[in-house]
Amino acid sequence: MALSDTETLVCEDIKKRQQVGISKYGTTVSASSLELRWWLQHQYEELLDAAVYTKRAIQELDKNDNFNQINAVMRSWVEEAMDNNGDNQ
Repeated sequence: MALSDTETLVCEDIKKRQQVGISKYGTTVSASSLELRWWLQHQYEELLDAAVYTKRAIQELDKNDNFNQINAVMRSWVEEAMDNNGDNQ
């Protein structure tokens, strides 16, 4: 079964992260002798970071969506004003 483009990109990201980990810690995750509790704590902290990043992205989308809505309303006002101005001539 062939990997989708998304899956291929994720696999490439995993390879890059492994190299970062080896450079930073001098070992791979599988060679580490850390306690399970540490792994779970680390995952929990990473998930908290992911929640913050996700919320920030949602805020940006909402801000842009609000901007787009305001822009559309203003455009319709301008178009209406121009139409009304043309009717008065």
